[in-house]
This record gives sequence, structure tokens and C-alpha cells, in this order.
Amino acid sequence: MSEETTSDHEPKRSSGGFFGWVLSILFTLIRSVVYLLGIVWAGGAIYFDAPVDSEIYRRILAIGFVMVVGIFLAGLGKPGRRFVGWALVMALVVVPWLMIKPSNEGDWVPASSKTPWAVIDRDTITFHNFRNFDYHPDGTVTERWEERTARLSNLCGLDYFHHALKGDLLAHPVLSFDFGEDGHVAFSVEVRYEEAQKFSPLAGLYRQFHLIYLVGDERDLVRERANVRKDKEGRVEPVRIYGPATTRSGSSACSGRPSRP
Repeated sequence: MSEETTSDHEPKRSSGGFFGWVLSILFTLIRSVVYLLGIVWAGGAIYFDAPVDSEIYRRILAIGFVMVVGIFLAGLGKPGRRFVGWALVMALVVVPWLMIKPSNEGDWVPASSKTPWAVIDRDTITFHNFRNFDYHPDGTVTERWEERTARLSNLCGLDYFHHALKGDLLAHPVLSFDFGEDGHVAFSVEVRYEEAQKFSPLAGLYRQFHLIYLVGDERDLVRERANVRKDKEGRVEPVRIYGPATTRSGSSACSGRPSRP
């Protein structure tokens, strides 16, 4: 009986041992991938954010960091020690990285050189540093920063502009509020470029760009992306809103509404 009982239980022990071994291997692989991704990301943070002007030196620092940390973790031996060592190394990089603060001081390109702001007085809203650039066929640009006033009671429409970028996975939205006879006021969150700075999705992951809320004429913010930046594709979607100048059916009650160019 004892031999039969033992034989009955042996397959279960063998099966459990196999699945336990597989789970252990999978856990080790996942843990190794997490460690590797963290170290590589930290190396990228050092490359982009190190206070060194020379790109060659920043590359040396980043590559050296990855190699030293890899050797350090391999020498710790036990998994628990490796995790603690990895967490400490990541904290040394992540904490200073999170402390990077934006600034309004910079050699900004003209398109985002001024920060908009607004004052609301009962039914009237006045936008300051309202952008209204004009783009000419010869490539020249007439820069205009204005004050623009609109009555909130005239709000009668909202349009969503969708501009596809390089590739179908990236796009830029622009919201345009229709204030009837007071015109269209567009809002766009943009990268605030400094002179000689170019967009890079990878650099953006490492907080290399400032952001700015732009408020301007719809003909400026939309035309710039369609005709100047040559975005891949653009479309507009009307958004139904309910406000003082709209009926419950969503139709506009505005009069004297200017047409789009």
C-alpha cells in the first residue's frame, strides 16, 4: 500500500516541480527586463539632463553609468540585494530628474515668445498676448501680439481640430471657441521651442522641452499647422455645447456670425 501511495503522489510532485521551475524562470526574466529597462532609462536621463555641454562627454557618462551599474548589480549576488541596489540607483537618478522645474526665461522662437493671460469681468473676457500672426506665400511672417475681447454670452460653438503629425500614432489637437460676432478664439498646447531646438519624441520623454498654452486667432493657429508646418493631415469636428448663445438642440442662436476663411 505504501509503495502504491508513493507512486500515486510522485507524478503530482513532478508536475508541480516543473510548473514551479517555469514560473521561476518567467519571474527571473521579467525581473531582469525591468532592471534593464530601468538602467537604460536612467542612462538616457543622464545623457539628456547631465549639466555637460559636450555631447561626446554626455554619451561617455551615460554608457559608463549603464556599464558600472550592471557590474555592480551582478556582483550583489542574492536577488533581494540586487533589488535594493537597483532601487537605490534609480532613486539617485529619478529624484533629481523629478526636481527639474520649467522656466519662463529662455531664447524662445517668435511663435511662442509671449505667455498669454486673460482677465474676466462679468460677461467680458479679455485675452492678453493674443497671437494673430499672418503667413505670406513667400515664407515671411508678420508677427502680431494683440488684446482680444469677447463676450461669454456670445459663445455659440466649439470646434476640435485634429492635425496628424509624422506618423499616424501622433497628433496635435486645437480647440477653437466660436464667440459669434467676436470671432473665433483658438487654444493650443505647444512645445515652447528655444532657438535652434528641434522636436524629438525621445528627448520629450526626458523633459527636454517646455510647454506653453497659446491663445490666438483660429486663422493663425490652424493655418500655421496646415500651411507652414505641413502637418500630414488635418480635420475638424464640431462639438455640441450648451450655453447662453445656443438652444437645447445645439443649434446656434448667434447673429452676425463671421464665416471661416
